[in-house]
Amino acid sequence: MNEFNNDINNNENDVIEEIRDEDNLENLDEENEEEVKNDNNKADSSNNKGSHKSSKSHTKEKVVEKVKEKDKSDNKKDKNKERYDSRNQNNDFYYREKPVVVKQGVNPLMAFILFVLIMIFIGGCGLLLYIKYRQDNNKTNNNNKEATENVNTNSSNSNGTTNNVSDEQLDLSNTVVQTLYSYVKTTGLEDKLLNNALASSGSASSLKNSVKNYLGYRLLYESDIDTGKCSDYSKLLSDTSEYTCGSNDDDKSDETKILKSKLLKEKVELIFGPGSYKEEDFNDKTYSMYKYDKSTDKYVLISKKASNTDSDSIAKTLTKAMKTNNGIELYEFQENNTTGLNRNVKYTFINKADAYYLSKIEVQK
Repeated sequence: MNEFNNDINNNENDVIEEIRDEDNLENLDEENEEEVKNDNNKADSSNNKGSHKSSKSHTKEKVVEKVKEKDKSDNKKDKNKERYDSRNQNNDFYYREKPVVVKQGVNPLMAFILFVLIMIFIGGCGLLLYIKYRQDNNKTNNNNKEATENVNTNSSNSNGTTNNVSDEQLDLSNTVVQTLYSYVKTTGLEDKLLNNALASSGSASSLKNSVKNYLGYRLLYESDIDTGKCSDYSKLLSDTSEYTCGSNDDDKSDETKILKSKLLKEKVELIFGPGSYKEEDFNDKTYSMYKYDKSTDKYVLISKKASNTDSDSIAKTLTKAMKTNNGIELYEFQENNTTGLNRNVKYTFINKADAYYLSKIEVQK
């Protein structure tokens, strides 16, 4: 639209300039005519008049033609302008100038600052969540600790004995219960062999080493027992005139049973705890024993003639198992109808490093 208007204005200015030039030309002709009159006074008046009239007529014709051409040009411009205005009104969108969109670039500094602020916000949220988690976790641990302390709180009865609030009765078929009971369950013959060592109250640590070794020996497998030659232990046998090498139950007089000390040590400490083992002879029957040989760090079986091994039979029954804060208690009922024996024995196993060790024996009549 602006370009079109500029073209029309320029055309109009050109026409005006042309008209002005024609007018100037006409004026110039008139001035020339006056000079011709003055300079050619002597010329023929009739010839001068004819010439002047012809020149003047020719000039006027040119001016008229220019005016006509200008009028035609003006009419054409007016028509083009009207046609353009009409088209512009009918389709304004087509001739409307498109807006210029100025694209602005991203400022690197502002982008970096925005990134830093976002990271600080995310980090702050994460820190708050972590602090809340720690607080909740500490609160839970404190509650569990208080509950545990309440469960483990001991109360004293009127007799001055302590009752543990956390005592729990266990099933007698429990694997741990049965395993612990196998450590102390003995028969009448074994009680005689051990001189009823388990039938008197006292600390388990006060038992003789021979009793401990025998109870550990009972836990060995047949494969743990080796066979050796009696001739290899002649010096050991020379000090036991009452006993002979080997077992009376075996016809092979030159062979005997050999037991490694380290295997026996493992079983003894399994019952009584670390450091409870000591090298000492022990009986396996009333007429045979394992004698310790220091030079080989082994036990050698020796025996003597069999003697009367009859013994009163005592019926033993596990009646109760209790789990306490410190360990496990086993209650055994012993009965002998012939002798009128009727008593309860409590075996206390203390818990150390997730293992149970025999700590005390109490006979209750």
